[in-house]
Amino acid sequence: MTNENLIIELLQEIKQEQQKMNQRLDKIEQRFDRVDQNINFLAAEIGKLKMVNHSQAMHEQAKPAKQQLVLNGQMSDETLKNSVQGTGSLEHLEELWKNVLVRVGQEISKPSFETWIKSTKLLSYNSSDATVTISAPNSFARDWLENHYMHLIKCILTELTGEELLINFVDQKTRTDFDLPKTN
Repeated sequence: MTNENLIIELLQEIKQEQQKMNQRLDKIEQRFDRVDQNINFLAAEIGKLKMVNHSQAMHEQAKPAKQQLVLNGQMSDETLKNSVQGTGSLEHLEELWKNVLVRVGQEISKPSFETWIKSTKLLSYNSSDATVTISAPNSFARDWLENHYMHLIKCILTELTGEELLINFVDQKTRTDFDLPKTN
């Protein structure tokens, strides 16, 4: 065997080994991708658990929070329930939403409140089918509220109204199914 043939044979073996190594690296990358997916899934599940634990802690602190609302000059829960369920007027919706905003403000950071919650409005409350409609300033905020604050808002509304409510978030800029005037 000549040196030239030997070199060609060695180069072919090196090429085969490189291909095997590349295949192994591809498999390792696929495993890392699966690990990343699992980590992301677990992080999302942990986030959900934190919201559930946060909700349970919120319920345990409900009485002091209710007293705080009364001390802050807000309408009492019983008066609020009766007035909103009785009339559903825009004035009472605003009063209900003010109470919700106070409670949410106690539960989340001020920057989060200012960014996501402050500009929301309670558009409707229908006690016959136990639904409320809340407007967000844009579709991104609407989606964020649905994904991050739905449970918290639902718990607070349920506590204040005495009903398990379904919440619909709408984009304030594109809402067409409500004839309610925009409030400032």
